[in-house]
Amino acid sequence: MKPSSYILLLLFVALLAGCSNNSKTKNSTIVTGKEKSLVQETVSAEGGEIVVDKPGDPLDGFTIKIPGNAYDDDQKFIVTTAPITEHKLGPDFHPLSPLITVANGGAYSDSVMILSIPADVPKGEFAMAFLYDDETGKLEGMPLLASDGKKVVVATNNFAHSSKSGPFSSVAAGIEEPDPEAVNKIIVASAKESILTGKYDSGFRPGVDDIPSPNLGSCYQPGGVCSGQSLAAMWYYTKKKGKDGPGLYRFLDNDGKNPTPDFSLDDARAIKFSSMMQGTFFASAVPKVPVVVLEAISEAVLPESATRNAFAFAIKMTQEPQFVGINKGVSAHALIVYKVDGDTLYVADPNFPKKTDRRIVYNRAEGKFASYHSAERADLPGTDYIHFYYFAKSCLFSWHKGNDFWEAMEEGTLGKGKFPEFTVMVLNKDDEFVPLTDGFETGEDGVVTLSVRSPGFENKFWVYDGNNKSIPVESSMCKLPPGEQQLGIVLLDAGGYWAGFKRFKIKVLDDKSSPGTMQEGEARVFLKINGNDVIFDHCPFRIDGKSFSILGPKEAIEKQGDNFSVSCSNFSGVGQYNDISGVWNSYTTPPTGSFKSTLSGTMTVSKFDDGNFVASFSFLGAGGDIFGGVKVDGEIYYRKQ
Repeated sequence: MKPSSYILLLLFVALLAGCSNNSKTKNSTIVTGKEKSLVQETVSAEGGEIVVDKPGDPLDGFTIKIPGNAYDDDQKFIVTTAPITEHKLGPDFHPLSPLITVANGGAYSDSVMILSIPADVPKGEFAMAFLYDDETGKLEGMPLLASDGKKVVVATNNFAHSSKSGPFSSVAAGIEEPDPEAVNKIIVASAKESILTGKYDSGFRPGVDDIPSPNLGSCYQPGGVCSGQSLAAMWYYTKKKGKDGPGLYRFLDNDGKNPTPDFSLDDARAIKFSSMMQGTFFASAVPKVPVVVLEAISEAVLPESATRNAFAFAIKMTQEPQFVGINKGVSAHALIVYKVDGDTLYVADPNFPKKTDRRIVYNRAEGKFASYHSAERADLPGTDYIHFYYFAKSCLFSWHKGNDFWEAMEEGTLGKGKFPEFTVMVLNKDDEFVPLTDGFETGEDGVVTLSVRSPGFENKFWVYDGNNKSIPVESSMCKLPPGEQQLGIVLLDAGGYWAGFKRFKIKVLDDKSSPGTMQEGEARVFLKINGNDVIFDHCPFRIDGKSFSILGPKEAIEKQGDNFSVSCSNFSGVGQYNDISGVWNSYTTPPTGSFKSTLSGTMTVSKFDDGNFVASFSFLGAGGDIFGGVKVDGEIYYRKQ
């Protein structure tokens, strides 16, 4: 904690004594009586335990366990309570504790802190702990570790859910620095278990409110982004969407441009937002559900019926989706529970965007959940998960970072420093690599040579067309059909994980629109007929689309003199052709006769631009009485006058 924050916290402590907490905002749903101090204690960086030892007090036995190295320096904890005099949370909400306020300066810890809260739970009721926000009047569940009728045990890595002063909230504002007035206001409440078997719906829906891209990881989070996707979707739904706002799925699909629901590699904002939220975990951005939390929960004795009840009670009281962690051994995954209907939890699984048929089912007869089949990433073999945990939302993650990431998205800086900057280069007609931009024109052969530059980042790339179909790339070259084309470039790291996406509009010129394309003319041709030189002038040639033909000389054709012809049907400019047809007709030059070659000759075009055409050809013509045919070699020269 910074010195200035520490001084403000001490001032807060001094002002606390004798304060009343019964002030109300227009959205308040809980009214309290006079606030009193319960405990003030400093815990060193080595960790410790805060214990309330006040026989007769409703919170006698209240504890906070702070692991070693949870904070870098000493932390002063202040715990106060205020009796609840009335509430507007409905007849099914039964407060069992006073309103508990815990403050320690608002800093996020690097480990899980465990709170044990005394609670005398009536028979036939289920109890859990909620966070309360004075400004909004809303509740939020806390990750449940135990609920045994005498106490409720929960986990958190921060006491920064709201602000002591009410209107200002560092969490809501997305402030990075700890807020010395930040607090957690906690209440333990119960509901009849019979009530919790009903149907409770948050309104969240896959295909509307989830992330559009499947959980495949990224160069920043190669292990997967299931938790990041779940957190990002819940954050947007509860903090940004509002009553009539757009769903996140459509907002992030193809970055909000023309929808591409069956193609996710262009969902750059979605992948970056999920990856950055994945990195908010206190345990150094672990790739899946926080392992430390699972270890803590595995030590708790929590019947699976209580986990089922927690989801039902939380959705009933908040009308918001809830975070569920699942695991089997070392394999772990994260999802969103958005509706509870009896013993069925409806889940949005990041591995299956927009799918509404995913369920976790509680078997009441056996007192446990049936296994749920999914995977750590969408591209990995599946696992039958058997353990299920209620993680709530903001207690275990830097929830407020969602605001920061969203602002960065709007500014175009989301993922900066975590995802590489890259430039797509293309070979132009002058054999120079230049940055690829919209409107780039390539020759009628449709060949595009690409180079993707990402300084300091080893990459490879995939190419997709406007229909999001993969285009083969060989030696950095790909071939496109004529006309207006879209080119999608997917950047990958050396391990094949997504690192970026860019789309370009380019034009592949056809034969008739190619600059400098000559349609017809008369060329000079030097021939060798079985080694004998023949020179023809005024040889007409014509280019019509992909068709090339030359014959001549013109006067010989008219008078039935010696003449030749060469043609091909796949002409595309400068290059090598191995399937030309040729004919040599000799009336005076031995050997006489008509000699033909069909699609077996070769031609090399070395120059083809505005006003110039240079090519050489060769074919072996069969016919007449000559065994082995006639060898015809030629050179074509044309310059526009």
